[in-house]
Amino acid sequence: MKFLIDENMRLSFAEILRDLGYEAVHAFEVGLDETDDSLIMKYAATHQQIIVTFDLDFSRLIALGNFQFPSVITFRTDSITAEFFRQVMSMHLENLKEQLMEGAMVTITDRNIRVKKLPVK
Repeated sequence: MKFLIDENMRLSFAEILRDLGYEAVHAFEVGLDETDDSLIMKYAATHQQIIVTFDLDFSRLIALGNFQFPSVITFRTDSITAEFFRQVMSMHLENLKEQLMEGAMVTITDRNIRVKKLPVK
């Protein structure tokens, strides 16, 4: 799996995913900082990347556009430390792999993980 970390998340989160054995880049690393969300979606889809974000706009754009890709992981937590990010991703990514590769919106909260298959109907 390949990941694109949105600019609203820490640069170190891409490094954490790389440490876990995944391909990952931060939006800043590929010149997508301060870029419109629709262009970030297009970039992620073209490069077969899963977007990791705090931004609810990606889920809205994907649902309204009836898109199947890119998949999006949205964190809806009060705060997120590098340790929490590493723990959640190391514990759950392999279990979510099939859904993410087929197209999914994953929401991670302090209490649970929700998955919606794409396209949203």
